[in-house]
Amino acid sequence: MSYLAVDDDICALATVPGVSALAVVRCAGPHCIEKVAACTSRQNAFMALPGYRALFADLLDASVLVDECVFVVFRAPKSPTGQDGVDIMCHGGPVTVRKIMSLLVRNGFREALPGEFMFRAVYHGKIDVLKAEAVDELVKARTESAQEEAIKKLKGGLKAEFEVLHSHLIACAAACAVQLDYGEEEAGETIDVMTAELEKAYTLCTELAASYARGRLMQDGALVVLAGKTNAGKSSLFNRILKEERSIVSDIHGTTRDYVEAAIDVHGIPVRLIDTAGLRDTTDSIEAEGVRRTELLIDSADVVLYVVDATRGCTEEDAERMQSFKRCIGVWNKVDSPDALPVPDCNTQTALQWVKTAAKTGSGEHELMQALYSMLISDSNTSVVLNCSVSTRRHYEVLERIVHLLETLREKLRCAKQHVFDMYYVDIEEILAVYAELVGDTDPEMILDSVFSQFCVGK
Repeated sequence: MSYLAVDDDICALATVPGVSALAVVRCAGPHCIEKVAACTSRQNAFMALPGYRALFADLLDASVLVDECVFVVFRAPKSPTGQDGVDIMCHGGPVTVRKIMSLLVRNGFREALPGEFMFRAVYHGKIDVLKAEAVDELVKARTESAQEEAIKKLKGGLKAEFEVLHSHLIACAAACAVQLDYGEEEAGETIDVMTAELEKAYTLCTELAASYARGRLMQDGALVVLAGKTNAGKSSLFNRILKEERSIVSDIHGTTRDYVEAAIDVHGIPVRLIDTAGLRDTTDSIEAEGVRRTELLIDSADVVLYVVDATRGCTEEDAERMQSFKRCIGVWNKVDSPDALPVPDCNTQTALQWVKTAAKTGSGEHELMQALYSMLISDSNTSVVLNCSVSTRRHYEVLERIVHLLETLREKLRCAKQHVFDMYYVDIEEILAVYAELVGDTDPEMILDSVFSQFCVGK
């Protein structure tokens, strides 16, 4: 089934599946109002409802009561999707929802594709693609910072950045067009204007592309693994960070045999923090499996927090392990013990930063979280303050294409012995065509898979 089958009547559960007080089943399509009305106990009253009005009625399967529901009607074109629509607010039991969906399908509805309601809103001009993507980010936000960033985009923050980029590209095209109209006497001035506008466009475009690292982190989060030898204090530190007793803490070596994970917020970045089995050679088959899983998690981690017992010190084996990790912070734990050794220097042997902690008292926890945050965003530092960060792969890839085309044009201007403005104009038109993809001002079929297929079904 295609998104472009916009004349179908579609339905989907718009709330989270499971047991809840209420659930919302969303319907849209040119004939959805009469189809839903035919399944209610108050068909005439339903059909007479104006848009944005509600009706309480029984939902019936033939003459059998399915549920008592509140129906909210939306009439085209003044509706969220630009088509007629009905939101069915029912009781939130999974059996009830399943029966309602089955009833609708048997009465001419098709189950919606992911993001199909949002696609229809874009298709009928109710919102643009950038706003649709902002809604998706808002739905999926896992921290307050991510939610606030999504709200900025919903209000046009990212669109404003893209429009500035567009203005520089248009100014460059206009300068080139003037030269083509008026001849070579203004060539020097035209090149100066084009060069200046290209530099502005190039700088902004590269900064927007660079912001993707931070934007992706805000949306997708990071995997952070607590690793180290047995009894280094990993589980105690894990519990301290979570402010709850999630991992079993014991002086017995090998207590943690499988990983335990939890979601935390590190200065706005959603993080999966994982406590792992201690790294050591063992003949216990279950503990050995835990060690194997730890090593797999370390391989996929964005950052490893390698915990070392300060009373035992950093061995050569510890140093070698830390050197092998992609990104690592050394955690010098148990510094509250009178037997604690001095923290090692950050030298070529370990090649990392150390943070002193005491899991029992909480000492060093703030410094550890700050060091973790700094390492997570180390790839996303930019020199320009942007209204919003780019957070979708689609935006990033299109921006990278624009950057490449701008680099090519800049090089042509710099190396040309004789300027060929008609060719420059063709280059700028190509860049503007790619920009149209960025803001979704292009054939809807070109952006279906990269945008709407990632949405929730009920959106």
